[in-house]
Amino acid sequence: MLKNKGRILQIIYCLIGVFLFGLIIVAMITDMPADSPIYSNSDIVLEAGWKDSSDNEVDIYNLTTVENANTGEWVSIYKKLPDKVLPGSSFCMQTGYIYYKIYIDGKLIYEPDIPESILYNKSFGHAWCYVPISEADAGKQIEIKFVCSYPNDKAYIRNVKLSNSGDYIVHSIHLITPELITSCIMLFIGIILILISIPIMIQSKASIEMIYLGVVSVFVALWSMSETKLIQMIFDNSRTMNILSDISLFMIPIPAIFYADMAIRNKLTRASKSIATISCCQIILSIVLHFTGIAEFRSLLPTTHFVMIVGAVYILYRVIKAIIKREMESAVIYQIFRIVGLVSFVIGTIIDIIRYYNGCTEDRGWFVRFGLIIFVMCYGAATIEKIMNEIQRKAERELITKLAYEDGLTGVGNRTAYQEYKSDIKEKIRSGENISVGIVMFDINDLKVTNDKYGHILGDKLIKQSSEIMKQAFTGDEYKIYRIGGDEFVVLYVGKDARDRLTSCLEKLQSKMDEYNEKNSHDESIPYIISIAAGLSCYNADNDNDSFEKMVTRADSRMYKNKRNMKKHNIKQEDNVG
Repeated sequence: MLKNKGRILQIIYCLIGVFLFGLIIVAMITDMPADSPIYSNSDIVLEAGWKDSSDNEVDIYNLTTVENANTGEWVSIYKKLPDKVLPGSSFCMQTGYIYYKIYIDGKLIYEPDIPESILYNKSFGHAWCYVPISEADAGKQIEIKFVCSYPNDKAYIRNVKLSNSGDYIVHSIHLITPELITSCIMLFIGIILILISIPIMIQSKASIEMIYLGVVSVFVALWSMSETKLIQMIFDNSRTMNILSDISLFMIPIPAIFYADMAIRNKLTRASKSIATISCCQIILSIVLHFTGIAEFRSLLPTTHFVMIVGAVYILYRVIKAIIKREMESAVIYQIFRIVGLVSFVIGTIIDIIRYYNGCTEDRGWFVRFGLIIFVMCYGAATIEKIMNEIQRKAERELITKLAYEDGLTGVGNRTAYQEYKSDIKEKIRSGENISVGIVMFDINDLKVTNDKYGHILGDKLIKQSSEIMKQAFTGDEYKIYRIGGDEFVVLYVGKDARDRLTSCLEKLQSKMDEYNEKNSHDESIPYIISIAAGLSCYNADNDNDSFEKMVTRADSRMYKNKRNMKKHNIKQEDNVG
């Protein structure tokens, strides 16, 4: 148990190390000076000065304010390109929730390829654009013709520049690197939590908590990655990432609620099951509505947000109640960890939901991402502490059980274990179950002589070695060996062909004894020989007058008969089977 605990702590230590190393990388990148090579002084920012067809200034950060944009019709915005365009320049921008085409002096120069599938929302999602611009285009009018995916929702264009496309991509990645690394760390931690729960689950059911926590971390990480917009840049399929973001949100509430219950009371409450049921129904309904074309995933996000808020409030209630009533079986420091982690996650979730409905077009997962890291670290520490305690308690229970049912000297079952197994067999016989049962009674010859002449240390050695020979002869889980007295042992067998199999084992026992005695005949440290008397008997299910007790009596009688013959004639086992 201690070895496993050490291995788990090593894994946790590595996780913490990776996390801290990731933070160092984030700090190094975010503190990079502005004159770093990833920035280009030749970039020309084109975010101001855009006008609509009526020559009115427009806010490209909120395209639904453009005249006629909320009608679902195509509209255009215009801007004059600089009088000088450097070789290798591209018109670069980031868009959200619009379909668009780009023209120069009325000539179409770019129209993105839009993949279609029943899986996708009607939104194009968040996309990146890099359109090569030649020197001859200097001073010309550039037109962005667009239609909003959701006329009443906030669509945007941002980060508009004339730049080398490579520099633009590197600079964009630089800006979102902290969020990306944070998301990757969350994904890594979530996967590790799930993986290390598998071996721990063999020893403790408490590891189901870590699975729930790992699942929460994985789904939040996937959602968070899609919100960084970098995945869209890499795979050039913004519609798939848009769906991934929505589905990830759908999947968060259930494992988060279940984790809170398991962490506090190690069982699911009726309330958490009800919320989970509501969440499942919401997910199923969303899938049906989406694939039937009635409503798409994104338009149903408010229902997901509602379930998330209900779940967050429930988790907060459960933890506060547990602390007040002292239901959590953990140290005060871990209770504090839970409070800090919970409050961080709940507040982060609520803040980002509010930012979403306020039309935020920047990173809308920042607070959830930050809150989840604190949540996973704090709750992970508390959960690991609980699991370690559970593993230790289980090991202690197993030790107590072992002491109660195992002979301390030989490692075979003791008299208590024999009595319980005997009772189970007798119950099967009484119930009329047709089973084949056999028993062999043993007695170690000359144990008293060995104790008196050579001392109890050698006497114990004789007992222990005799038991080892029995184990070598009666191999297999179907043979149950017990020490029921100082020099008395018994083997019980339940299975087919009891008499034949036990007889074969007795022959093997004699062979092992002969082998041992011959091997150690000149060893002065072993002044005794091993001689074991045995008596075998089987239960006759076809004889109504037979019983388990009569079988035991017959075996005991034959064992003593064999013992007398062995001492009288100094011969090997005989007349011990019947």
